Amino acid sequence: MYNLTSIEHHTRLPSNGNPFTHTEGQLFVLLEDGEICLIANRQHRNLKAGHFIFLQDGKQLQIRQTSADPLRIIALEIEGQISHREDSEEALILPPLFEHNRVGILQSHERELIKELHILWQKHNHWQRIRIQGQFLQWVADVGERLEATSDYDSASLVLDALRYMEQNYQSPITRQQLAERVGFSEGYYSRFFKKNVGKSPQEYLTDIRMHHAKRLLTRQQS
Repeated sequence: MYNLTSIEHHTRLPSNGNPFTHTEGQLFVLLEDGEICLIANRQHRNLKAGHFIFLQDGKQLQIRQTSADPLRIIALEIEGQISHREDSEEALILPPLFEHNRVGILQSHERELIKELHILWQKHNHWQRIRIQGQFLQWVADVGERLEATSDYDSASLVLDALRYMEQNYQSPITRQQLAERVGFSEGYYSRFFKKNVGKSPQEYLTDIRMHHAKRLLTRQQS
């Protein structure tokens, strides 16, 4: 079973870049508003509003705000109890939603429930906390099933973000690693993910964009 042990809400970052006080357990971080770069174990992850990330340990975490937009972060600390009994037919494991250090996207109603849980958490009532635990576990099950059914990610949103970024920055050097880091994927997984949804590799698509703009420039020069 998994137990929700704290919910924190932050609208600004301290000087050390780590606003979270509860960092011993597993940390689920939801970015409600703004844009941030999150650094954990020397890995950089860029998050936009609606993105989440799950971290096994938040002690070495650093966060940088990367836009002037208002910032709102909600963090849930979670304790997991995994069965190691030899006679147990199957051990409890975290659902796909909680894959370590992977960025994902929550739908609006899924974010709303997190905000509701935070409001309820402020009420120090024993029975209220029990009710919160039940709602949290139901949320985990619902989101986990939804992500599994949609290949774990909002494919359209992630691909459109990459296409928009390449179109706006085609004159600059763009690497596969940069594109993968924007959404928290490994380079290999991101290339497969991109090609599956677009039909071309990221570099092939970027080459097409550059050739298109070069032809337009040549046409203008000749007219």
